[in-house]
Amino acid sequence: MRPNRLALVLSGMAVMMLTGGVADIATAAAPASCRVDTRTTEESPAWLSSPAGKRVVEALAGELDRPTTAAAGKTDGLDALRAGIIGRTVDHQTKEIVVVIDPNQHDRVTLGRDLSQVADRARGAAAGPKVRVQAGCSSAAELLDAKRILSARDWHPQAAQASFMSYLDPADSRFHVEVDKAYPGVADALRARLGDRVDVTLGLPSRTDRNNDASPHKGGAKINDGASACTSGFAVRQSDGTRAAVTAGHCFDDYAQVNSGSQYYGFAVPRRNYPTYDMRLVTANNQWYTNVIHVDPCCPSARTVWYSGNPAVNSLVCTSGSFSLAKCGIRVLNWTGEYCDSYGCTWGLITGRRDDGSFIVQNGDSGAPVYSRPPGNNIASIHGMVVVGNGSTMMAELISGIEYNLNVTVATLP
Repeated sequence: MRPNRLALVLSGMAVMMLTGGVADIATAAAPASCRVDTRTTEESPAWLSSPAGKRVVEALAGELDRPTTAAAGKTDGLDALRAGIIGRTVDHQTKEIVVVIDPNQHDRVTLGRDLSQVADRARGAAAGPKVRVQAGCSSAAELLDAKRILSARDWHPQAAQASFMSYLDPADSRFHVEVDKAYPGVADALRARLGDRVDVTLGLPSRTDRNNDASPHKGGAKINDGASACTSGFAVRQSDGTRAAVTAGHCFDDYAQVNSGSQYYGFAVPRRNYPTYDMRLVTANNQWYTNVIHVDPCCPSARTVWYSGNPAVNSLVCTSGSFSLAKCGIRVLNWTGEYCDSYGCTWGLITGRRDDGSFIVQNGDSGAPVYSRPPGNNIASIHGMVVVGNGSTMMAELISGIEYNLNVTVATLP
């Protein structure tokens, strides 16, 4: 198998990035055009969601992303950054997929030419996205240093207690961090420490029915333990052949009885490796869990799971929380999402949002399936499970991490 473009085009820079700290690498001045305007008024932009658009997105993922499988466990989503690629984003005005790279990387013309050829082949004769390569606003080394500081949680005496969510947005080369509004001093200290490398806001980030889901149980159902409510994700097959449903690990106590309205759903299996992995199983010997997920309010109201796999950057996905219901047109920014609270940090999360800034997630949606809608008769492909949200941005565990940590495979048969 030939190496992908991440290894071939930026291999020299990757060595430099991995062997030096911030002080070892010259910092390039951020160009005036280093930011990308990703705003749009469309919920699901046609140029990106068209068949040609999807082919280009997948082709670029094949060139620039390191393959991640269940056998690999967690990834922090920063492999490309370590090789000088800050990330991929979109420009809805020019209908281009934008590859943002370290401003110290000077061979942008070659990379742009090679990736444009990849896009041309994927697009074929159809109209679809083009590719442009541009310099980011910070160097890769500066951003990796910012990530180290965020993860250490030592920039303020209360940084280890305050809840916050963070992700790297290649559109402005910043980590976007929302800190619990009860800790304004933590936010101020982080802003002072990281400067232009971070965009800090105050809010209420949180680890985030359908109402009476009977056996055979579907994903996307409203489930509760009598005190708190979450969402079931999707059915999985355990190593012994038995079935279970997945949900977020922060939902419920170990061994709690879980119901969906008046229907018994199972018991909460003790979680594994929490909070690095925010997930758990719900199961019972006398219950069955089928490969169908609720996707109401419309249309259809349910989809059958036939496929699974990690999503590509810039692909458009859906979530189906029991409180927010099905929300589509969510663009995958990357896999750099992280949420920290007093229990510790969950990292390597899918980060997604609609570029029109609209609402997609709320409390109670934790555990919701992240999926796409392949061509076919009401089918779905599972990509992950929602665990964190702040209204307009959701974060989700990757399907590869779910299968690895829980030792399961996605159920694709009834």
